[in-house]
Amino acid sequence: MQRPSSIIAYVPRAFESVKQLLGIQVTLKSIEPAIDLIEEVFAASSEEDGTKAVAGCRGRITFEHVNFEYSQDGRFVLRNITFCVEPGQAVAIVGETGGGKSTILDLLMRIYVPTSGRITLDGIFRTN
Repeated sequence: MQRPSSIIAYVPRAFESVKQLLGIQVTLKSIEPAIDLIEEVFAASSEEDGTKAVAGCRGRITFEHVNFEYSQDGRFVLRNITFCVEPGQAVAIVGETGGGKSTILDLLMRIYVPTSGRITLDGIFRTN
């Protein structure tokens, strides 16, 4: 008995859909640690305005002559960046693609450390 050709034509499509679903599952598993960290931050004690409460922290952020390169090839993404953001102040970082905007945030969150210069929070400089 022969199978209708239309069913045979749909079998590869069904397998492709299953592969896509499995790919999503693998992706979700790989980002699970990040999701756990985000949940931890949201679960942390917070003030009424929704910001995370840190004892004694006012929130003054200072970049002092910050330089950064991703590798030791001498091509700096950031060169001699100096600015100060006061508590409650809103700041926009604008520039060309590849200009270092995301790198500034990565340095602020301590994903990377500056090649040279310092970043302080309320005047406190942490090296680790």
